[in-house]
Amino acid sequence: AMDGMKKEMQKAEAELKGERDGIQAKEEEAKRFNESAPEFIKLEEETVRLKADFNIKAGRIRKEFLEREAKVYYQTYMEVIQVVQSYAQQRELGLVLRFNGDPIDPNRREAILQGINKVVVHQNGIDITPDVLALLNRDNAIGNAPTASSRQPVIR
Repeated sequence: AMDGMKKEMQKAEAELKGERDGIQAKEEEAKRFNESAPEFIKLEEETVRLKADFNIKAGRIRKEFLEREAKVYYQTYMEVIQVVQSYAQQRELGLVLRFNGDPIDPNRREAILQGINKVVVHQNGIDITPDVLALLNRDNAIGNAPTASSRQPVIR
């Protein structure tokens, strides 16, 4: 979904760039005239109008893409929640925590700060992330939304 949106966004950006180039061409054309000439005034008014329309259109397009992006993230999040709940119920897990077990890169300040700010969790090496991702990827590769009946327990 994000790849499709990315292509649409690139197409919209190319269209907007064309409009922006047209506005710049009008500005360059206006420079050929004296500021008091009727042609200059006409081109300047047209340029101002085109810029205002361009800004409104660009803002609307940006807003639409951000809203669509948020919906994709929400749908993905809800799918992950559904798979995690099903996985936990099948294995009678009473608690599932969001956890990032990636090692901290001591050479990156932001990675160190993220690591320091993580909740300290001690557990017995149980990480269901690979299993949940496998279930999500398998169901998406088939083109099905994950359902409790489409998932089989993975025993390690």
